[in-house]
Amino acid sequence: MKKEIIEDILMEIENTSEFKKTYKNIVPIWTDVKQFPACAVMYESEEKERDNITNSKAYYVGKIGIFVFNKQSKTSYEDILSDLIEEIYSVIENIRWTKHKIIDATVSQMKRDGGIVHPYAIANIIVEIRYIKSI
Repeated sequence: MKKEIIEDILMEIENTSEFKKTYKNIVPIWTDVKQFPACAVMYESEEKERDNITNSKAYYVGKIGIFVFNKQSKTSYEDILSDLIEEIYSVIENIRWTKHKIIDATVSQMKRDGGIVHPYAIANIIVEIRYIKSI
Protein backbone atom coordinates (compact mmCIF):
# COMPACT_ATOMS: atom_id res chain seq x y z
CA MET A 1 0.00 0.00 0.00
CA LYS A 2 2.88 2.42 0.70
CA LYS A 3 4.02 2.22 -2.92
CA GLU A 4 0.50 2.94 -4.20
CA ILE A 5 0.11 5.94 -1.88
CA ILE A 6 3.36 7.48 -3.14
CA GLU A 7 2.38 6.79 -6.76
CA ASP A 8 -0.99 8.51 -6.25
CA ILE A 9 0.54 11.57 -4.61
CA LEU A 10 3.16 11.84 -7.34
CA MET A 11 0.55 11.46 -10.07
CA GLU A 12 -1.53 14.28 -8.56
CA ILE A 13 1.57 16.48 -8.26
CA GLU A 14 2.51 15.78 -11.89
CA ASN A 15 -1.06 16.63 -12.96
CA THR A 16 -0.58 20.17 -11.64
CA SER A 17 2.04 20.78 -14.39
CA GLU A 18 3.99 22.94 -11.91
CA PHE A 19 7.00 20.63 -11.69
CA LYS A 20 9.42 19.77 -14.51
CA LYS A 21 10.94 16.78 -12.70
CA THR A 22 9.62 14.41 -10.03
CA TYR A 23 11.31 11.69 -7.99
CA LYS A 24 9.61 8.68 -6.38
CA ASN A 25 10.88 7.28 -3.05
CA ILE A 26 14.26 8.91 -3.49
CA VAL A 27 15.48 12.37 -2.54
CA PRO A 28 18.35 13.57 -4.70
CA ILE A 29 21.12 15.81 -3.44
CA TRP A 30 19.96 19.31 -4.34
CA THR A 31 23.07 19.94 -6.46
CA ASP A 32 22.18 16.92 -8.63
CA VAL A 33 18.75 18.31 -9.54
CA LYS A 34 19.02 19.72 -13.07
CA GLN A 35 15.40 20.60 -13.93
CA PHE A 36 13.47 23.10 -11.85
CA PRO A 37 11.09 23.22 -10.19
CA ALA A 38 11.38 19.63 -9.02
CA CYS A 39 9.63 17.54 -6.39
CA ALA A 40 10.56 14.33 -4.56
CA VAL A 41 8.04 12.22 -2.63
CA MET A 42 9.23 9.57 -0.17
CA TYR A 43 7.48 7.34 2.38
CA GLU A 44 9.81 8.13 5.28
CA SER A 45 8.57 6.20 8.29
CA GLU A 46 5.72 4.32 9.86
CA GLU A 47 4.67 3.30 13.35
CA LYS A 48 2.11 0.75 14.46
CA GLU A 49 -0.17 1.37 17.43
CA ARG A 50 -2.44 -1.20 19.05
CA ASP A 51 -5.02 -0.61 21.72
CA ASN A 52 -5.39 -4.25 22.64
CA ILE A 53 -3.07 -7.17 21.94
CA THR A 54 -6.03 -9.46 21.19
CA ASN A 55 -7.49 -7.03 18.68
CA SER A 56 -6.92 -8.05 15.05
CA LYS A 57 -6.57 -4.46 13.86
CA ALA A 58 -3.79 -1.94 14.26
CA TYR A 59 -3.51 1.77 13.68
CA TYR A 60 -0.62 2.83 11.46
CA VAL A 61 0.84 6.32 11.38
CA GLY A 62 2.99 7.03 8.35
CA LYS A 63 5.08 10.04 7.45
CA ILE A 64 5.62 11.10 3.87
CA GLY A 65 8.27 13.65 3.00
CA ILE A 66 7.69 15.91 0.03
CA PHE A 67 10.74 17.90 -1.01
CA VAL A 68 10.41 20.90 -3.32
CA PHE A 69 13.46 22.20 -5.21
CA ASN A 70 13.65 25.43 -7.19
CA LYS A 71 16.38 27.68 -8.58
CA GLN A 72 16.51 31.29 -9.66
CA SER A 73 19.12 33.46 -11.31
CA LYS A 74 22.08 34.34 -9.11
CA THR A 75 21.12 38.04 -9.18
CA SER A 76 17.48 37.51 -8.24
CA TYR A 77 16.19 37.41 -4.68
CA GLU A 78 12.53 36.46 -4.96
CA ASP A 79 10.21 34.06 -3.19
CA ILE A 80 10.20 31.10 -5.56
CA LEU A 81 8.78 28.52 -3.14
CA SER A 82 5.51 29.80 -1.65
CA ASP A 83 3.32 29.12 -4.69
CA LEU A 84 4.80 25.63 -5.10
CA ILE A 85 4.27 24.86 -1.41
CA GLU A 86 0.64 25.98 -1.68
CA GLU A 87 0.23 23.70 -4.71
CA ILE A 88 1.47 20.72 -2.66
CA TYR A 89 -0.92 21.64 0.19
CA SER A 90 -3.79 21.72 -2.32
CA VAL A 91 -2.86 18.28 -3.70
CA ILE A 92 -2.80 16.77 -0.20
CA GLU A 93 -6.11 18.36 0.76
CA ASN A 94 -7.89 17.21 -2.41
CA ILE A 95 -6.54 13.70 -2.98
CA ARG A 96 -8.97 10.78 -2.63
CA TRP A 97 -7.50 9.08 0.41
CA THR A 98 -10.45 6.73 0.96
CA LYS A 99 -9.28 4.32 -1.73
CA HIS A 100 -6.31 3.45 0.49
CA LYS A 101 -8.46 3.16 3.66
CA ILE A 102 -6.70 6.16 5.13
CA ILE A 103 -8.75 7.75 7.89
CA ASP A 104 -6.71 10.96 8.15
CA ALA A 105 -4.10 12.72 6.01
CA THR A 106 -2.76 16.16 6.70
CA VAL A 107 0.29 18.33 6.28
CA SER A 108 1.82 18.19 9.75
CA GLN A 109 4.99 20.18 9.19
CA MET A 110 6.72 22.41 6.65
CA LYS A 111 10.28 23.72 6.65
CA ARG A 112 12.04 25.84 4.08
CA ASP A 113 15.63 26.98 3.74
CA GLY A 114 14.95 30.71 3.50
CA GLY A 115 17.63 31.30 0.86
CA ILE A 116 20.60 29.79 2.70
CA VAL A 117 21.71 27.90 -0.43
CA HIS A 118 20.99 30.74 -2.88
CA PRO A 119 20.24 30.54 -5.82
CA TYR A 120 18.59 27.27 -4.79
CA ALA A 121 15.44 27.14 -2.69
CA ILE A 122 14.33 23.98 -0.88
CA ALA A 123 11.24 23.10 1.16
CA ASN A 124 10.40 19.95 3.10
CA ILE A 125 6.71 19.21 3.64
CA ILE A 126 5.74 16.36 5.97
CA VAL A 127 2.41 14.64 5.41
CA GLU A 128 1.11 12.45 8.22
CA ILE A 129 -1.30 9.67 7.36
CA ARG A 130 -3.30 7.37 9.63
CA TYR A 131 -4.93 4.14 8.60
CA ILE A 132 -6.30 0.95 10.10
CA LYS A 133 -5.04 -2.40 8.92
CA SER A 134 -6.07 -5.93 9.83
CA ILE A 135 -3.18 -7.97 11.20
